[in-house]
Amino acid sequence: MKKLLITLLVLIAAYAVGAVVLAVANGQADGAVLNAEKQILADGDMEKSGTSDWVISGAIAEKIVGANNDGNYILRLTNTATNGVASQNILTPLKMYHLTGWARGDGASQYPRIQFGGNVRWTGTTSNSWQKIDIISYTSVDTNIYLSSYFGVGGYAEFDDLFLTEYTGDLTNVNQQLLADGDMEKSGTSAWTVVQSATLTKEHGAAHGGDLIMRVAYNGVTNPSAQQNVLTVGKKYRITGWARSDGTRNPTVYSGSYIWYGTTDANWQRVDVTWIAQATYVRLNTAASAAGYTEWDDVFITEYTGDMTNANRQLLVDGDMEAADTSDWIVANATLSKESGGANDGDRILRITRASEVAAPVTSPQTSILVPGKTYRITGWARSDGTQTPRVRDTGAGFNWTGTAATLEWQRFDFIGSPLSATLQLRESASEGTLGDYVEFDDVLVTAL
Repeated sequence: MKKLLITLLVLIAAYAVGAVVLAVANGQADGAVLNAEKQILADGDMEKSGTSDWVISGAIAEKIVGANNDGNYILRLTNTATNGVASQNILTPLKMYHLTGWARGDGASQYPRIQFGGNVRWTGTTSNSWQKIDIISYTSVDTNIYLSSYFGVGGYAEFDDLFLTEYTGDLTNVNQQLLADGDMEKSGTSAWTVVQSATLTKEHGAAHGGDLIMRVAYNGVTNPSAQQNVLTVGKKYRITGWARSDGTRNPTVYSGSYIWYGTTDANWQRVDVTWIAQATYVRLNTAASAAGYTEWDDVFITEYTGDMTNANRQLLVDGDMEAADTSDWIVANATLSKESGGANDGDRILRITRASEVAAPVTSPQTSILVPGKTYRITGWARSDGTQTPRVRDTGAGFNWTGTAATLEWQRFDFIGSPLSATLQLRESASEGTLGDYVEFDDVLVTAL
C-alpha cells in the first residue's frame, strides 16, 4: 500500500511538472505568470468583496456574484456619466505591458474598454458574452490603467481575471530568447563570459524598461566584450536591443565578424540585425584600445523565422514599406508617400499626410485581409509629426491601438485582437486637423493566430 501511494505521488508530481513546462513552452497561458514577472494589478482577479483598490469615476462600481472562469466575483461598472471608469495608478511611462483577462458588455449599448494612460488599447463589443483580452503595449506619460464602460448613462460593462505584467519579450514568434539575462535585470554579470579582460558591471538606468543595464569597460586589453555561446553555425538569427557609447567608444556586436557597428553617440541606439551565424558565440563589444566603455540593455536573440509568426504567414503586402510606391494601399482623405528611413531596418517608411481638415486621413491594404471573429496579432512601428496621433484599427473597431502625439520617436505596437470587419486601417486618430499634418508607419506585421 505504501509503495502504491509513493508511486501515485510521483506520477502526480511528474504530471504537475509537465503542465508547468507546457505553460512555459507555449509562451502564454491563462493565469500563468509570463517571464517570471508578478501580477501588478491589485484585485485583478476581482475576488475582494469591495472595490477599494480601484479609483472610480463616472460610475457605480460593485462586485457581482459570478465569474468568467473561476472565483466568485466580477467587477461591474454602471455608468452615471458617459464614460464610467475604474483605474489604478501603477504604470511607468514608456514601459511595455502585457494584459490578459476577460470583459463583456451589457448586451445593449455599453462596451468594455481598456486604456493604458490616455490611449485606448483594447475595445470590446456590446455583447454580454465574455470576450478575451490579450494585449501587449506601452504606456505614455499617463501612469493609470483604465477600465471603462463606454458609453452612455445607465448601462454597464463587466471585468474579470485581469492579469497585468511588465512585458520583457522573452518569447517572440514562439521562439525562445536565447540569451540569459538579456534584459540585464539580474543583479550580477555571472550569465556573461568576460572576453579580453573586460570589466562587466550592472549600472542603474534603462533604455526602455527595468532598472539595470550592463556596462562593458576597457581593462587593459583591446576590444573588451561580454560573451554567451548560444548559436549554431549556419542558422539564421535576429538580434535586437539597445546600446550606447560613453561618447568615445563604439558599441559593436561580434560573432565571427562584426554584425552591427554602432556610433559614439551617448544616446541609446537601436540594434536590429538578422544574420547567419559564423560562430557559436555572440559578443557585446566595446571597440576600445584605451579607457572607455559601452552600455547595453534589453538584448534579445531568437532564431529567425522571417515573415512567419506562430507558423502563420504575413498577411500584408508591403507591410515592411519597402516597395518603391504606394500602389498596394488604398487611401482616403490623405496623400501617401514613401519617405527614406526606417523604424528598425530597410530604406523606406509610409507617410500618411492629411488632405482634409474635416475627415480623418486613412490608408488600408488593397484587399480586405481580415476575417471578423478570427484572432490576429498586429505588430509594427508608428510615429507622430508632433501634432497628430497614429492609430491602427479595423473599421468595426473590434481592435483599436492609439499612439501618442507627445513624442516624435517611433512607438512600438504589439497587440492581439479580433476584428469586427475585414478592413485594417492605418490612420490618424483625429477626424479634424490641419492640412499637411502626418503620421508614419513601418514594419507592420499582421498574422492570424
